Amino acid sequence: MTPLEFLAVVLPSPGTGYYCAVELTKKREHAFVEKLEGLLPYVDRWNKANCDVFFALSTFAKAGKRTAENTVKIKAFFIDMDGYESKKAAALALDTFMEKVGLSALGKPWIVSSGGGLHCYWPLTEELPIAVWKPVADNFKRLCTQEKMAIDMSVTADAARVMRFPETFNHKKKYDQPRQVKLLAEGDVFKFEDIVAIIDSQLVEKSDPIQKVETLSLPGARPSKAMTKAQVKLIENSTTLFASFESKCGQVVDYLNTAQDDGK
Repeated sequence: MTPLEFLAVVLPSPGTGYYCAVELTKKREHAFVEKLEGLLPYVDRWNKANCDVFFALSTFAKAGKRTAENTVKIKAFFIDMDGYESKKAAALALDTFMEKVGLSALGKPWIVSSGGGLHCYWPLTEELPIAVWKPVADNFKRLCTQEKMAIDMSVTADAARVMRFPETFNHKKKYDQPRQVKLLAEGDVFKFEDIVAIIDSQLVEKSDPIQKVETLSLPGARPSKAMTKAQVKLIENSTTLFASFESKCGQVVDYLNTAQDDGK
């Protein structure tokens, strides 16, 4: 199976948005295309330049923005097993997990060697809106945690996540030489409702639905919008202790100096 054929299984159908591939070694260059085959020239160029090459799991509404807010559809559940001493240990843990929770009864996942661990995919029969997929992906992550699976917790429920592109190379400095990323096992395609049923039946603590925030009621009268001349004069003559406080508090000083940079 070619990398393109694999992507056609785990990614949404054409016409649902832009596909994305990215190199995260040099310029962090992103490619957004409407057809999967359009990714190949970028991937080939990056691979020849010894870059780490990835593909996004979702399609995107607009080109140029690989953010969760810009995602449109997604067609798989996935985990990154990167916390085991060997691929064999990871494979045994995956098999044990699937047998225990009942996923093995539904079929086999697709498995890609990332060079250091295993990337496992459960592709679905149809693509889903992110809002439908996200809470189930969150619960899938909780189920993995519940069953002591060593996974990258930032991956499983991230709609804008990228995973390593098969037939490229993992160039992490900790390896003596680059390791090939390759498809190890072809699997099955799953029904969304079957995955949901397994997770719901096995997960002890599910995510709570979003609760409506109630307005806090406090005694007293709400101030009027218009201020009297006396109130304006009082504010003009008032002093603040904030300048003194921020100069003595290191955390506040750091916040004020770096807020624009770190997004706080």
